[in-house]
Amino acid sequence: MLTSLIFFAHGFSAVASLALIIYVVRKDHPTLLSKTAAGLFLCISIWSLGNLFVQRPSTTEHAAWLWGSIAAVGWSVMTPILLLFFLLFAGRTDVLRRKSLYLILFFIPALVNYQQWNNSFLIFVKESYGWGIHWPATRVARLFYILELGVVVACVSVINSYVKEEKNEMKIRQAKLIVVNTYASFVLIFLNSVVMPVLELTFIPVMGDVIAFLWALGLIYGDKKYGLFREEDILRPSSQRF
Repeated sequence: MLTSLIFFAHGFSAVASLALIIYVVRKDHPTLLSKTAAGLFLCISIWSLGNLFVQRPSTTEHAAWLWGSIAAVGWSVMTPILLLFFLLFAGRTDVLRRKSLYLILFFIPALVNYQQWNNSFLIFVKESYGWGIHWPATRVARLFYILELGVVVACVSVINSYVKEEKNEMKIRQAKLIVVNTYASFVLIFLNSVVMPVLELTFIPVMGDVIAFLWALGLIYGDKKYGLFREEDILRPSSQRF
């Protein structure tokens, strides 16, 4: 029963995330913000697809490593794209023009994937539901923890500055919805997908991708209710700083 529920949750998240991509890119006037959201949804779909097969009792250890490596592409790349999404929403073109930002954001995920695809990062542990993962105590893993925490702090900082200067009540509501949704989701994802694997609590399935999908639904709700992905003001110049 549990394995069936896990399989359904990951499978639904993988397929439904692709549906969300179609939703945002087929809007009347796709914006850079909506395209960035589509990138986030793609990361979630890849992450879910990998977990779908990692957490199958019939999956071999080698197959678990392969699908776990595919999942790693999704969750590692999603972190820097999340900050880009927040910067776009807040109109922080001054920060987005800095080439060093992209080097800093994507260098650590590149290291994570390099090590993972060279079979020297995640450790897979056989469990009743399939394969659990254990995070190693390496420098690259610690750097990724720092990147995750740093991105969330930066996102909250960007939104707080945005809310203080924004006069449009609709935009303020959008910002508050995004930050509450993101903060709550991050706490759950970090506990389930990082803290528990670090503590070797592998008997609990990693469901971070499913939580991330629920977060994505929050963005769609924001678009339906507040017009989150509209073109207006998205790329306006801003004098805000961290």
